[in-house]
Amino acid sequence: MSTTIQELGASLQRLHANGHPAGLAPGRAAAFTRALASGTNFRDAAAQVQLDSRLVASVSQAGDVSIPAILSQLVSTLSCTTAHARTLRAAASYPLVLAASITCTAGIVFGVMGPAISLLPLGRSPSGSSLLVVALVVSLTLLVGLSLTVLLKLPVPPFAWGWQRLEAFAFLDSLHVFVRAGVPLPKALRGASIWCRGASRQCAVDLARVMEAGGETPDLSPLLDDFEGSLLVSAAHAGTLSQALEALVEQRRIGLERELPAQAMRIHLCALALAGGSLLMVGGSFFATYYTAVAG
Repeated sequence: MSTTIQELGASLQRLHANGHPAGLAPGRAAAFTRALASGTNFRDAAAQVQLDSRLVASVSQAGDVSIPAILSQLVSTLSCTTAHARTLRAAASYPLVLAASITCTAGIVFGVMGPAISLLPLGRSPSGSSLLVVALVVSLTLLVGLSLTVLLKLPVPPFAWGWQRLEAFAFLDSLHVFVRAGVPLPKALRGASIWCRGASRQCAVDLARVMEAGGETPDLSPLLDDFEGSLLVSAAHAGTLSQALEALVEQRRIGLERELPAQAMRIHLCALALAGGSLLMVGGSFFATYYTAVAG
């Protein structure tokens, strides 16, 4: 078994240990590398161990290349994205924590304190808090919706921005892998597009079509910034694509260190604003209940 195949197996196991969906458990990783070493068809070997479908589709676009070497480098690309994806998922869990805390507080106010106040010597049954309850439910729904929007990677601006930047990094890095392996640019673009979704993937496919048949360069937003798209196209025509991609990948790698924490902060601030409104409603409900029950 070659060193490249052994490194591939180790990389897949590390991804699995880090909780990445593209990773393989040690047993499956060993079975997969043995199948590749024995000359088994790549798709058959991948199907046996249920390798991530994106890896299979991306490598299949490359054509006749050294599959273990390409896979090993693509797995390294995924390893780089794991920590950044965790940052976004952690930010998405924050609104859920706030929603759970506020729900508990509201349950105490509406379910315990209201009935308890009515037992006071001058107390009577509280009423008139239905509007506050409706407003509180709406606010909590928005908190949960914010969390699900980020966790499910829904294309809702500005909360999809972090995932788009991360997908663009995976696109550029995997494109660099394909280009260094000698894959024709249209095939390389289609292979790299597998790591994007929605509008970003369509941009990559449109660019592949232009590179293959000619025509005007399409708008590559949100996949790439304007200067990145211009540099990519001009480098492809000048024969310096590999060097340009190396610079773009490094620029993206550095940018993610600043952009994703900023995106997480935006999610936190939005969640805090919604939570603040929810707490005001809970407090307002308490004082309304107290006033109605005690002061009449």
